[in-house]
Amino acid sequence: MPEFSRPHYDKLTACIDNPRLPKADRERVQEALKKYHQWIAELEEIEPGQENTVEKLVEATNRYKRFIELDLIFDSSENFLYRQKGQLKLDNTILE
Repeated sequence: MPEFSRPHYDKLTACIDNPRLPKADRERVQEALKKYHQWIAELEEIEPGQENTVEKLVEATNRYKRFIELDLIFDSSENFLYRQKGQLKLDNTILE
């Protein structure tokens, strides 16, 4: 299978490497990386060609996107992720 680019994964790992990322958010971004791998595994388990394949893919992606937007960015006790939302593009790169 060909190797595809993973801009969202790259943004998550770059965020963890950012020295300005608050310590509380660092743990949250590490949790987001775990959720990312779970999301990808869930997508890969979905059988192609089934009647509800697209719905399952969309549901899994929406759950992950909601986690990133609400649990990671919006609910953070720090405002770094929310304030840097446009720069970090953690939520915008999910569909890429």
